[in-house]
Amino acid sequence: MSLDPVYVERLASGVSMAEPVGDYAAPSCVVVSSTIAGVPVRSYGVDGHTLVWLHGGGFSAGDLDMPEADTVARELVARAGVRVISVGYWLAAFPAGLDDVVAVVSALDAPVVLGGTSAGGNLALAAALTLRGSARVEALVLAYPYLHVEHPAAPSDLVDRMAPLPESARFTPEKMRAMAEFYLGESADDPPPLAYPGTAEFAGLPRTLVIGAEYDDLLTSARDAGRRLRAAGVPVEEYLEPGVLHGHLNTPGLPGALRTLDVIARFAR
Repeated sequence: MSLDPVYVERLASGVSMAEPVGDYAAPSCVVVSSTIAGVPVRSYGVDGHTLVWLHGGGFSAGDLDMPEADTVARELVARAGVRVISVGYWLAAFPAGLDDVVAVVSALDAPVVLGGTSAGGNLALAAALTLRGSARVEALVLAYPYLHVEHPAAPSDLVDRMAPLPESARFTPEKMRAMAEFYLGESADDPPPLAYPGTAEFAGLPRTLVIGAEYDDLLTSARDAGRRLRAAGVPVEEYLEPGVLHGHLNTPGLPGALRTLDVIARFAR
């Protein structure tokens, strides 16, 4: 599928990808800001089981106000009938953010669905590995996850799709290395296993939804995670959103984002 025209226009004009598309407005719901285990959180909705949600941002950016956090949470309350806890985890350096996520999930009184986008997908997987065997996490959602210092080799069709895109829409090896060194606070040559959990042993993890974006250098990480989870005996659902860039859930009202939200909602109910 061709790249969504919204992206084509915004890449040309410089309009922020986080701006809503057209007259889109996020659903309203009860929203409460608080802390859990000393970690800032924002709770959305009051009924249903709990989905703990982690925004992206490469461990150097992102917060509870960004669409990938706030809009996604509101949409999942409306679409899935769940209560969403969005976590304002500490950014770099490792392991502060992971410690925050583990603390929040451990403090809740029932098992949760745990999910996130990009760097948040990394933290969701690492937290589930940390808590494996505790029954604290009943399901995982990994949306275009950032799981490797160097993403697995791309097939030729992905290479061809990505080649025309500008640097701002790419995750080049140089950019990946710089992100890793910022996150780790040191050389990325030998990262701790939970910092980049894409090569961990996945046996014993709960059922998992892995979402990829068609125009994303990190798609190889999502596909690799799906293969490795399945090989480890984990029940896996994989979904590829066509026509979108990495971070599509951060563009409110984008048709591909709304389709992906439906997929997450069905999985999380």
